[in-house]
Amino acid sequence: MIAYNLHIYLPIGISKTIKMIGSCSTPLCLIVVGTFASDLRFRELMNKHVILFSIYRLIMIPCIIFILFLIFPVNRLCRNVCVLLTDIPAATTTVLLAKQYSVNVLFATKVLVLSSLLSILTIPFVTYLLEIV
Repeated sequence: MIAYNLHIYLPIGISKTIKMIGSCSTPLCLIVVGTFASDLRFRELMNKHVILFSIYRLIMIPCIIFILFLIFPVNRLCRNVCVLLTDIPAATTTVLLAKQYSVNVLFATKVLVLSSLLSILTIPFVTYLLEIV
């Protein structure tokens, strides 16, 4: 950031190489998560802790944020964007961090898969509720 503000730029070859490597990160994350998720069965997703975490993530947190925005008046568009952002499913980064720090990768993968599946229902529902309020 300092180099950017001082108008110091990298040569085109190095800059393009860094940009290409950065573009590979999302597909590589999805491949890694897919390898962990490939061994899961649907019944394994129906774990009490996984379901609770997904409910907190997709229902409780957006409700709390919405209530906070009702208490502290904010522009409607800003409120809606913030509430919808909290309704996004767990990120692939959680699985990668769990793997890197040798914690429960299976749990992180289950939460990612279940919250992604449930978000198919919760995101349209939350969007509808935000439109009528």
